[in-house]
Order: sequence, then structure tokens, then C-alpha cells
Amino acid sequence: MAGDVNAAVERAAAALATDDIVGAMAEQVSGADLTSFLLEVMRRARLAPHDCHRARRVAALVRGDRTRAGRSARYPFDPGDRAVRLAAVQRVLRSQPFGAVGQQHFTVLGIVTAGRDRGGLAFERAALGEQLGVLVTATRAVTAFPIRIAITNLRDAYTAALVGDVRAAIADAEVTVHPDRVSGPGYYQDLCFKIFVDGPSGTIEVGDGGFTDWTRSLIGNQKERLLIGGLGIDRLTDLGAG
Repeated sequence: MAGDVNAAVERAAAALATDDIVGAMAEQVSGADLTSFLLEVMRRARLAPHDCHRARRVAALVRGDRTRAGRSARYPFDPGDRAVRLAAVQRVLRSQPFGAVGQQHFTVLGIVTAGRDRGGLAFERAALGEQLGVLVTATRAVTAFPIRIAITNLRDAYTAALVGDVRAAIADAEVTVHPDRVSGPGYYQDLCFKIFVDGPSGTIEVGDGGFTDWTRSLIGNQKERLLIGGLGIDRLTDLGAG
């Protein structure tokens, strides 16, 4: 993967070696290569996400937009401490090949819950139970096969404090602990989950999610909390058709 990124950066740099840099960016550099090039620039500049957020606030002040700047300075997702819940259905195309498993071009339901740490895992417990409830309800709408939630702990005994709450909140799915998950660490923080449907032809993964540090890094505040989750709409459609 690192080799692919380096090659993309080198291709973009070679194309930009011209007096008409804007023209080269528009006509000669692919979108994927340009993205890799700009990400490498940001990495070398050692800018953290909250630095970009701070620059946005400064730009708003320069423009005279004090209302927007003040709101962003407190909390760009919500002026108070209430949780923010967002959802979208999006068709996704990933440039890297994934074989013949239907994962390169797909539709996903994505949901996020953002808020502040309230102590005692209060936000985590409420957000996890609520979000998994939504994902299980959506899955149950298209299949009568057994649904299973596999939770992976990524921080000490963190999972132990939440699995019981998830089991109490989710009545229509089996909740299990999956300590050996390989794909979660490094992307998710603290805890992650997968949603499976155990059908007659085998087990199908239909959902994935977990806690991330994205808002924490963006704002530079360790009290920020964010839970993300998603369902593969194509896989749900296949289950319904079956």
C-alpha cells in the first residue's frame, strides 16, 4: 500500500513540474493521485486536524462571520452538549480492487452519533445501544434469519462494561464478544462491532462500526466522542431477495 501511495505522489509531482500548475492539476493528474499528493504535503507539514479547524475559524473571523466562528470554536456539530445524530445513504466506489466479492462498488447506509464524554461511559452506553438498535431493526426488516452482533474490545476491560448493556438493549440479535478481530485496531478506538446474518448458505457480514477519534482530533478536545456504523445495502437486498 505504501508503494502505491509513493508512486501516486511521484506521478503527481512529475506532472506538476510545469509553469501551468493549475492546468496540470486539472488535466493531467488523476483525482486519486492528486489526493495522495496533497495528503503527503499535509503529512510533511505536520498539521493536525485541529490545526485545520482553527484555520477555518480564523478565516471566518477575517471575513467578518463572527457568528460562524464563535459556534465553531465551541462545538461545530452542536452548540450545546446534546448528542448529534446523522445518517446518509451513499453509493461508494473504491479504486483498489477487492476481487469478485462485490465490495469495490456498493451502497452503504452510514450513521454517526457525536457528543461529549459525560463520565461513567454514559455516552458510549447510550450511543452504542441506540445505534445498534437502528442497524438491527433495518436488518430485520429484510430478513428473518438470525442476526448476530460481534463486539471487539480494543482497550483493556472496556468491552466488559458495555456488552451487558448492549444485550439488554438489543432483543432481536445475539450479542457475542469477538476478541480476535483483525481489521478493527488502528481504525477504530476503544470498541468496534460487526453485524452478521446467519443464513442457510452461511454467515454474511452486513454491518460494521465502532468508536473513532475523528472529532477528538478535529477539535483537539479529548472529551469528544464519536460512534460510526454502517450497513451494506446490497447485501441486505440480496438477503431480502433470498
